[in-house]
Amino acid sequence: LAVSPDGRFLYAAEQNGNAIATFERIGGGKLAYQGCISESLKAGLTTCAQTNARGLYGVTGLAISPDGARLYAVSYADNALVTFARSSAGPLTDLSCESTGAASLCSEPNAPGLANAQQVAVNGDGSRIYVVTLEGALSTFAPTGLGTTEVGCLSAKGKEAACTSAGADLEGGTGIVLAPAAAPGGGSLYTASFFAQAVDAFAIDPASGLPIPLAGGDACVAAAGSSAGCGVTGHGLNSADGIAASADGRNIYVASRGEQAVLCGSSKCSD
Repeated sequence: LAVSPDGRFLYAAEQNGNAIATFERIGGGKLAYQGCISESLKAGLTTCAQTNARGLYGVTGLAISPDGARLYAVSYADNALVTFARSSAGPLTDLSCESTGAASLCSEPNAPGLANAQQVAVNGDGSRIYVVTLEGALSTFAPTGLGTTEVGCLSAKGKEAACTSAGADLEGGTGIVLAPAAAPGGGSLYTASFFAQAVDAFAIDPASGLPIPLAGGDACVAAAGSSAGCGVTGHGLNSADGIAASADGRNIYVASRGEQAVLCGSSKCSD
């Protein structure tokens, strides 16, 4: 979900329908459905007003620029970061998309560090967009006239050869949050890593806007027995997923899916 800066509109990513839905807040917390935009060429919803959007195959994450003019979406199946123009009345217009590989319909198919993209975040002045992926990458983009351009990427365990080694184990990145208030300079960034069972911390270079892995015990916190190689262990980080920061940036909260295994005949099923 993503809420517009003025609080008037809410947007929902619909992973199975390859679509983004728009709702208007009409008072008392109630929502009025406005419509949707989808990528119908890849089995997306065909009932949306616009069905030819690109890069929404398996859309999972949304973020809105601080000025409300743009909505960014990421998709794990299209390996893409998509840019939409957003009007003050709520509707979205497809501008452009970047992706890793040629499987998507994006016009920029050679941006490394977007394979299995999961979540996206925008910094306080809208000058940098950050994407975290299940493949263990943390990629940084800058807005352009009609979309975005990549300015750098970090990768765990060398999975993304074109990216710089992260130093931290980002494998299975599912969540990302910025906490600018608590740190000097460019602030800080945190990611939740599902497979690494960890939370990773980064400083943000104030000049370039690029994340910088921290050193030693400041770099990450992981569940006991994790292969992340963190010097600090924490409880409840098995299958870390959702992540959020307090308003003052001094506390980070992480939710974990965990895992329960049950016997289904002769096979194990996990929820």
